[in-house]
Amino acid sequence: MDSAAGHIVWNVGSKSETTVDKMEVVAAKGRRAMLVGGSYVVFVPEQEFDETVVYEDGFMVMLTTASWDLLRRGLSRGTNAMIQSDTPKGLNIDVLFRGDKEAVPTESGPTTKVVILTPPEKVAEYTNPDLLKSWYTKLVHLIPPVIKENVTLLSKVNTIVVQVIINPERTLVLQIATKPALAVPAPLKKAIEDISKTLPVLKVKGGVQFQLYFEGYSQLQV
Repeated sequence: MDSAAGHIVWNVGSKSETTVDKMEVVAAKGRRAMLVGGSYVVFVPEQEFDETVVYEDGFMVMLTTASWDLLRRGLSRGTNAMIQSDTPKGLNIDVLFRGDKEAVPTESGPTTKVVILTPPEKVAEYTNPDLLKSWYTKLVHLIPPVIKENVTLLSKVNTIVVQVIINPERTLVLQIATKPALAVPAPLKKAIEDISKTLPVLKVKGGVQFQLYFEGYSQLQV
């Protein structure tokens, strides 16, 4: 994994639970702590909602039963998983195995990468892999212009993640998150949803999931 430039610290007497913007971080000299590490991660399943918070000098991950099963399955099988927080102050959980990340050619500047969450053998069983690639490649080229219109958001985040689930009923489920984690503006969310509706939904025999990573947007001159 990438090495963190900083580490969360906690002192006796400090508030145990805090938010990202208020946590105390010790960073390496001369480096900005954009990627921050903690001392531990605590998983608390069987909760009513999903939420990850900074707790002392680590992270507490509260998960519903469905999300807990998804996370355990991803870790045990070596497949990617993303779980969004159900609360505004919560962080998103993103488990990413580097070998599953596939680059898609785009214009110069920010990059786009695709992460297939469904195991390869299941993709081949549920649909034609070539048709799937053709489908998400079209989506990858349609979304960046919409992202670039959100000047305020681009000044605060480096990556936008769009998770797509295609169901056998030919329905789409979209989840949109940012890194660092911020609330996604409603107009941007709606624009991405509208773009997805312009493409004929791919026919699948079982649920197929993948993530689109739009990275490097904070480097744009906006």
